[in-house]
Amino acid sequence: MAKEAAPVALTGGAGFHFEDHIAARLLVDMLAGINSLGVPFGRVRRVDWQVREAGWHLDDLAVTCDADGRERCAGLSCKSNRQVTSSGFPANFVEAAWEHWHGAVNARRLREDQDAVVLVTGELAEGVREAWENTLREALQTDPERMLARLQPPATDDAGSQSSALQRDLFASLRCPDALKTHGSSNDLVTVRLLRHILLLHFDFGSTTSRAQGLAISDCQRVLPAGDASEAAQLWEELVGYAGTQRATGGSVDPPKLLAHLMGRFALAPHPDYSAEWLVRRFDGVLTITEWEREDRRGFAVPWVNFAARSQVVVCWCGGPALLVDDHLQYFDTRRLSYGPHVRHANPHVKAAVEMVGGEPRTAPRQTPPC
Repeated sequence: MAKEAAPVALTGGAGFHFEDHIAARLLVDMLAGINSLGVPFGRVRRVDWQVREAGWHLDDLAVTCDADGRERCAGLSCKSNRQVTSSGFPANFVEAAWEHWHGAVNARRLREDQDAVVLVTGELAEGVREAWENTLREALQTDPERMLARLQPPATDDAGSQSSALQRDLFASLRCPDALKTHGSSNDLVTVRLLRHILLLHFDFGSTTSRAQGLAISDCQRVLPAGDASEAAQLWEELVGYAGTQRATGGSVDPPKLLAHLMGRFALAPHPDYSAEWLVRRFDGVLTITEWEREDRRGFAVPWVNFAARSQVVVCWCGGPALLVDDHLQYFDTRRLSYGPHVRHANPHVKAAVEMVGGEPRTAPRQTPPC
């Protein structure tokens, strides 16, 4: 087994500087509508800390993404020092990867072509990075049988090969540990299939001239309407600190919770999923673009609005909590996804939306917001 479970106070204690920066990087992705795991993973929908109890044996972080309506998840192990060398991947990572592949030792089973295990490192030799990226790209673009053939060593010293010695060494390091072979098929063909679910990311946050930090701050500028570099640096530091508080408690963050935390501290551009244009395209006739933009003047967009014909209306406004409109107004806790005491004072634009679709709000079915 990769490692035993430990209390959150230990696994999420002080001094996890590198992990906090990786988590903050993912929070930037969440705000900007991008993804450090790669374009195929879509948009970041949730980041969870210290996720051993959820079955992740690589449990520093777990990321849930939405790729065009398809859920994709990944468990991350964050290590600031060098982990992968010309000799291959570290044994404890390989062990955890196979536990996830087989669903062994209480590990969450990887959904093939959907989930991933991720090793994030602060140090990585350029040759190793290039060799792994080439190997992963080729494995994703061809079937396992052909990929395995490419990874075979040359028959003679003079014969050519479709893979480098470094690629073959990296692949060899990923073979199943003997202790886990009884849990399922684990030959070289299966190793190729597992390889397609392994990501190796390098972020040099420990460097005094960190390229990763510069890129993170640049991406922070993208979510600020003014694009001010100084404010972007402040937003980055705020996200790093916020990640630290979530790590210490084994927390979880989704877009509404993150936006609520930043509200009043930073003027953010509308979230890519909840821009005024997106809302009006979906709910034409409820409010105009100008009205949505006026309500969103501080950059806090409406995370969930669902208009279902004139016979029933559900409107949620997340200005912290949200307002659910049915037979009366109710408080909606976006963090716990549960209904609480009703609220008597509706946002004027929520009232306007109700009036525009036919007067008094009527009973609408309970629904769970997508965010």
